Amino acid sequence: MVGKFGFLADGSRVSPGGGGISQLLVFALLFAGMWFLFIAPQRKRQRQHQEMLKSIRIGNQVLLSSGFLGKIIKIKENMLVIEIAKGVRSNVVRSSVQRVMEEPVAGDVDDDETPALEAKVESKIESKRLKSQK
Repeated sequence: MVGKFGFLADGSRVSPGGGGISQLLVFALLFAGMWFLFIAPQRKRQRQHQEMLKSIRIGNQVLLSSGFLGKIIKIKENMLVIEIAKGVRSNVVRSSVQRVMEEPVAGDVDDDETPALEAKVESKIESKRLKSQK
């Protein structure tokens, strides 16, 4: 039976179990595991994002962190002028670019098709209005 001060009933001393080195080894292994699971992949993604930001060129279509899609019109040091829609331009910080779109996004309408599309929509609205009057 172990007493209050770490002695056995017969008077012999109890040696402490587990050394400090084994505990240190466990903590080192835990830290190494955390590094490879969380920190290293995050640093890799950060490096790839920085490389992508450096490779941005005029004419690229980009997705901003706000969710807007736009075409780069002008590049300043850390600022970009992005055309979100025809005649709608916005200054954004370079770091707000989430990714560069490889191909034009499906559903994009060319400027030449815009008037025809607007006329088609207006004709549908007009036909619904006429039907509701009858």
